[in-house]
Amino acid sequence: MINRYLLILILFIGIGISSSTSIVGQAEYFYMTRLENSQLVNIPFRLLDLNIQHQVNNKFNIFGNLGIEYRNRRDTDFMTDSNLEDFLLDIREFYMSLYIGYGEFRIGKQIHSWGSIDENSPIDNLNAYDYYYLLLGGAEKKLGAYSLAYDNYLGNSKISFVYSPMHNTSRIPIDDPDYPIGLPEGSSPSEETLLFKDKTPDEFSLNFTYSFDFMDISVSSLNMYDRIFNVSGINIYANSPAGGTDPDKFSITPRYSYRRTNVLNFGTVFLFNDFTISFDYASFDSKDTNNEEDFEGLSNVDYVPMHPGLEDLLIELGNFEQFDCCQYPFSEIAFEEKVKYSQFAFQFEMPFENDFKVNAQYFKHEIDEYSSNFLDQNCESLTNLPGFEESDCEAIEEDLGVSLEDFSAQNLFIPGVGMPHTIITSEAVLLNFEKGFPDSDLIVDFNAFIDMDKGRG
Repeated sequence: MINRYLLILILFIGIGISSSTSIVGQAEYFYMTRLENSQLVNIPFRLLDLNIQHQVNNKFNIFGNLGIEYRNRRDTDFMTDSNLEDFLLDIREFYMSLYIGYGEFRIGKQIHSWGSIDENSPIDNLNAYDYYYLLLGGAEKKLGAYSLAYDNYLGNSKISFVYSPMHNTSRIPIDDPDYPIGLPEGSSPSEETLLFKDKTPDEFSLNFTYSFDFMDISVSSLNMYDRIFNVSGINIYANSPAGGTDPDKFSITPRYSYRRTNVLNFGTVFLFNDFTISFDYASFDSKDTNNEEDFEGLSNVDYVPMHPGLEDLLIELGNFEQFDCCQYPFSEIAFEEKVKYSQFAFQFEMPFENDFKVNAQYFKHEIDEYSSNFLDQNCESLTNLPGFEESDCEAIEEDLGVSLEDFSAQNLFIPGVGMPHTIITSEAVLLNFEKGFPDSDLIVDFNAFIDMDKGRG
């Protein structure tokens, strides 16, 4: 691992020796505490961020972005691991650029930026997001994607194309008590519970922009898999096979996947003398490609075979319920979700005197159409099944983490493509006030996030 880091550093230093190379970056240390008790909020941050550009000739350039992520040690770190390494070296971008005529080709690991709205456009999904950096602006919250990009300029028009041969997924905190945005422990998929069979999950994106004297108009289309996983269906297992004795114990295993989503976006930017107004409107058509046949024959990943003597001992001690009991398939439900939803974003930006600037954004997410094969169930209907008791229903609700009354496919739906903030709320306002002090090389930012969700979407 260390040798790899040294090799990477030597590579960047070697490039930097050339006079045609520019290196710009920043080193910073974050310290965050809670106001209520002054307790340290231990989340990762970038200790070092370097942007490197090497010009080979007038038409060929090499770009790179190198980041070092750091997280303060916990008191218990050395109780479980003696590794001294407490930082992560991340090559966030490393790509080549070639100009041919009126066009530019780029290939490698890149961070793209699409949309009329700054930083929160519903079409800006060519990269996955890092939710640890969601509240930061610009490229800071994006993960580099291995891709081929092409831009062509013809007069006042621009055509852009991006292709990625692989599926890019977002980084979401899992069971992190220091970060409020994330997933609880046990709700994240694993290799055993992921049902994603497409071996060629390539992605395509196309954009056309036309510029007038006072405005820009753009139309974009994306075809990709979701950046965030979804619950694709469930397998229910029993403690006796079909055709045998009636089962008296049941367990449930959620199956996860990624929906295929097509996006069509229309955006404009109005340029006035003193301020700028822009908006994006995107329509999403998302579909889970798994069907019930894909769920058949899947084993219960939580089942642990036990020696009969050990099983008797656990029953006698009253601890048997702590172990999964069921290995025989009882029922399969594939949700086969088909969802159409839309997202709208509006932005107002205005600079003032003395290096003061105001930026305000409003966004809204709505589900337009929803269908699935999931049949809503409750404890009353399930207890009519052979051998199914109320205690079994309570055990299933414990596995799911929600009551069966609230467990429906639509309630579980989270948009896997679109504005990243929609994982938190369906409607909100973002405010940014920025004051610059050029003499001191200082910028002061005030940011506010106002949740306006009223339970819709």
